[in-house]
This record gives sequence, C-alpha cells and structure tokens, in this order.
Amino acid sequence: MQPLSILSVKIGTKYSSEMVNNLYIMCCKNISTPFKFFCYTDDTTGLRPEINPIKFADYDFEVVYYNKLVMFSDWFDQHLLPGKRVYFDIDLVIKFNIDDIIKSAKGDLTLIDAVWREKFAHGFPVWHHPFNSSCMVWEKSEKTIAIWDHIMDDPEMFMSKYHWGMDSFLFYEKESIGVDIRYFPARKFYSHLFGVDHSENKLHDPILGGYRPSKFVEVVKKIPVVLLNGPTTEKDYESYKEYYAV
Repeated sequence: MQPLSILSVKIGTKYSSEMVNNLYIMCCKNISTPFKFFCYTDDTTGLRPEINPIKFADYDFEVVYYNKLVMFSDWFDQHLLPGKRVYFDIDLVIKFNIDDIIKSAKGDLTLIDAVWREKFAHGFPVWHHPFNSSCMVWEKSEKTIAIWDHIMDDPEMFMSKYHWGMDSFLFYEKESIGVDIRYFPARKFYSHLFGVDHSENKLHDPILGGYRPSKFVEVVKKIPVVLLNGPTTEKDYESYKEYYAV
C-alpha cells in the first residue's frame, strides 16, 4: 500500500503548533493507510518530532489564504512522497475513520462542496461559490502543477480580483487552468457554525431557528469531519477535545 503525504499549513500566529499536533493525532487515529505528515510553516517551534516541516518560501502574497496554493508547485511537491496528497486545514476536527473520504477522490483535485452556503448563479460576488478547500486530495499531475503556474502568471491581479481567497480563485479560474475539480461525497463534512446543508437549514424551527437540536445531533453524529470555519473561540475547540486527546 503506497503511503500518503498528509499536508498542513501554519503561517503566522493565527494557529498554534499545538493545533498542528492535534491534527497529526487525529490523522493517526482515523487514517488506516500509512502516511508521512508534513507542515508548511515559518515556525517549527513546538511541533511533534513525527511532523516533517517544509520551510516557508515567502512569495509576498498579500492574502494569507493564498499560501496554500504553493502545495501545487513543483518545488513543494519535491518534498513529498509519490502518490496521493491529502491536505487538511488546521481548524477542523476528524471524529472517526476517513479512509472512505480519501479513497473517494476523483478528477485532478477533490475538495469540499460547501453545501451550507446559499448557491448563487455564476457571476455573483466571488465569495458566493461552493468550493471549500479545508480538505483536498490529489496526485501530482500537469493539471495540478498548472494551478500554481496560473496564479504566478499575475499573482497581484488574481489576489485583487479574488480577494476572498484561493477557493474563489480555484472556482472561477478552473476552466482557464484546465483542471478537473470534483467534490467529496455528501455528508462527510459539516460546519460547526453554519450547519450541514443550506436547503435543510431553511426548514427551521420557528422558535429556535436552524435545526431542531435533536435532529441536528442525529445528523452530525454520523458525519466524520467538522470544520471550525468562521469566527470561533478556544472554547469551541475545547468542546471537541476528546477527538484529539492522546
């Protein structure tokens, strides 16, 4: 069985080394395939010895979310193992086994369908789209390398045009790049703040709003990954501590 390259990114001080360590622990608990864990970072202080750092290469990106795109570059890929690359944002929690999520990857790149967002027609402001890159799976190819080459054609222009971040860049530039981007199967990810599915969130309790508590618990207890995207506090992370405790 070919080992996986598990990737994470920690640039700046928004997230701690402890959170990277927590992600490593959750991967150990919930991924059966052997893997090597990498962290692209400007500060290795506090990282577990099992985590392989890749030194931050400063491309002077004005928007911090664009730093993740370097993972598609040929330079970055030379640090990795052959085979699948599996990326996770640091601000997520893996609750149970995700082998099926990794195996479900198709196309040139697989990412999350942000079904908790309301969908708008193509051409609306760039934050209204279904792409979420909190988890991605791919294998190196000419198409994935082309993602990096495309942003580097004019990084300042793209970062200005898609100021919301790299997810908008990927969604609106995928045809120009020629990359086949697919979604993971439904009900594999949910948002801690925004719920499971926008269409279902509309079927809300007239008094409590959102899901009725009993229904929400019933739905999310079967979903293996929760994204703590959006404004969160240390208390939110603490509520999931059982999943990354050693």
